[in-house]
Amino acid sequence: MPPPAGRGPGTTTGQNRVESPARIGMKPVPTSELALRCRARVHPGPSGSPRASWQGLGRMRVEGDRNERGRNVWGTRRTWRRLGVLLALGAALGGTPAQALDGLQVGMRAPAVTLPDLSGRTLSTSQFPDAKAIVVVFWAAWSEYAPELLERLERMHRATKDGSLVVVGVNVENQRLGPEEIVAAQQVVRQHGITFPTLLDRGLKTFREFGVMAVPSTVLLDATHTIRAVLVAYPLAGREEFLEEVEALAKGQAPKARPKRGGPAPAPRAVRYYNLGRALIGRGMTDEAEANLKKATEADPAFLFPPLALARLYRERAATEEAIEFRGERHVTASFQAGRAALLAEAERLLGTCLTLDPKQPLVLLELAQTRLALGDEAGARRHLAAALQADPTLPMARAVVGTLDLRAGNTAAAEAAFAEARRLNPLDFRIDLSLAEAYAGKGMLPQAIASYKRAYQQLRAPDAELFQHSFGR
Repeated sequence: MPPPAGRGPGTTTGQNRVESPARIGMKPVPTSELALRCRARVHPGPSGSPRASWQGLGRMRVEGDRNERGRNVWGTRRTWRRLGVLLALGAALGGTPAQALDGLQVGMRAPAVTLPDLSGRTLSTSQFPDAKAIVVVFWAAWSEYAPELLERLERMHRATKDGSLVVVGVNVENQRLGPEEIVAAQQVVRQHGITFPTLLDRGLKTFREFGVMAVPSTVLLDATHTIRAVLVAYPLAGREEFLEEVEALAKGQAPKARPKRGGPAPAPRAVRYYNLGRALIGRGMTDEAEANLKKATEADPAFLFPPLALARLYRERAATEEAIEFRGERHVTASFQAGRAALLAEAERLLGTCLTLDPKQPLVLLELAQTRLALGDEAGARRHLAAALQADPTLPMARAVVGTLDLRAGNTAAAEAAFAEARRLNPLDFRIDLSLAEAYAGKGMLPQAIASYKRAYQQLRAPDAELFQHSFGR
């Protein structure tokens, strides 16, 4: 049944708002302590044409695997379709050689780290006024590289007596940091004789503010909390150079010259607009975020991350065009299709600008692959993915998109291996399971899709989790 004239999902009311599905005939399941809400607005496309969206779709009461009417919420086609759209909205803004941080680069100020330690005492990186070098290492007990890295940093920590070097560990064991996870972190600290502070990142907010994409990741800050270098995992290639830079900075010496990706430090005004844009996306305020990201690009055209963030935002908006649902039926009109095409074209244009700034930037190549995939060009997507993984083999989402393409081609074993590698690199990223769920759903493998949607949902269900998880600058 098509939407009634003047009252469908694309009808605006008041100032740039959309009628809630509850007001136009879509009856949501009553809400309890856990309600999933998707907030959206009519977003003017690059051509000025309005595009519909919705608010309130997908509310459900969840108790275990059943809603309040006793129905299995994972066993219906509508539930996993709504949940996929809902989770995709949360990943709109989603990730330095290798590209350890998604949204931050060398030369930008890092967010402050203020977290409780293993004893419950709150510690902040801002309380070390004598530090010339601050090392922040994100680690977990399940990471195979963490013990050796922590021991090496511990030796450096003990060798520095004057306070010029500060090492802070941030444990990111799990989104839900319960007693078992804390015990696991304590065991690693005891077994390897770690004496520098170990902080607990409940809900992974600091993890996401830094845009960490692989664990462990180590960030070197100077006295002004400006990022000087980043190390992904603990690779043979690059780790000695990183540690030499740590020692040189702590001693006030100039580090050895080495290749640097990302260009010069961006203009401060551009960084302020960019940080505000990321924070607004974290709150789901994508219209306002778009305006600030555009201002960041105007303030510094050589700053790569604002156009990259805009391209991601447009691609994610285009994805929602395929998911408008009214009374259980999908409706894709000609205007929706035109709006989707315009969004993807604008995303490609912005990514072309990014490539002129850094032709080998892995996040740009990954975004190009996802955009080509959205356009139906699987061969083009594979080319860009190969280039992204050549530039950075540790990029988890690139592995996940490879798995999506393999599953579409019918190579289930290769697809599951690719997704397993993506999870090994970063099991904390719900987008990996979301991508696997969407790939299974596209092949009609509904039980597997439901299981993967459920894993992604469980990561978002933690008490401290945010739906839009990429906020920065709060």
